[in-house]
Amino acid sequence: MSKPPNKITVLLIAAALLSACGVPSTTVKPDDTEAGSQVSGKTARKAAPLPASAKAAFDRALWSAKAGRDQEAIDLFRQMSKDNPDIAIVYTNLGLLYLKKGDMEAAQKALEQSISLDPGDALALNHLGVALREQGKFQESQTAYLQAIKVDDSYADAHLNLGILYDLYLQQLPKALQQYQRYQELTDGKDQTVAKWIVDLQRQADAK
Repeated sequence: MSKPPNKITVLLIAAALLSACGVPSTTVKPDDTEAGSQVSGKTARKAAPLPASAKAAFDRALWSAKAGRDQEAIDLFRQMSKDNPDIAIVYTNLGLLYLKKGDMEAAQKALEQSISLDPGDALALNHLGVALREQGKFQESQTAYLQAIKVDDSYADAHLNLGILYDLYLQQLPKALQQYQRYQELTDGKDQTVAKWIVDLQRQADAK
């Protein structure tokens, strides 16, 4: 599907991967960058913690990713997933790296594994929605975004991605408007691009 000329197709990728003690998310667009939100919410099943024996390997993989050595980081996290198959954060980071690389099928697989271990990971659910959307799996993408919002309704990026899905791909404009407005509420209305999208959708609604 070609990108409409007056819209920016948002691709959410964490610029800083997840550390063992925090889960920040950053929104990266093809044309600009915005701050993401802190993931919160209770998990349906407690994810296994990172064992002390794996910390050195995890830190090395994280350092490689932050240094821009993405393939090296992928290889290290993949080895960790074999040595510690029950650590959700390893698969989340793998998924984020595959998203950055543009390998959506691998990203989907890694993020689904993370979610199977930690169903309450809103960040993984949101980025799974991105991976599915980029493969044209729009209904599955919607489900992932909605689940992320169910886990954490204050997760602004999930509302934004869901709005874009409704707007550009599913052509459900009233729902898109609702999600854009919620995103603006959560981000104090600072996103002028989204503000323009809201005005555009409101004008379309008034015209009808």
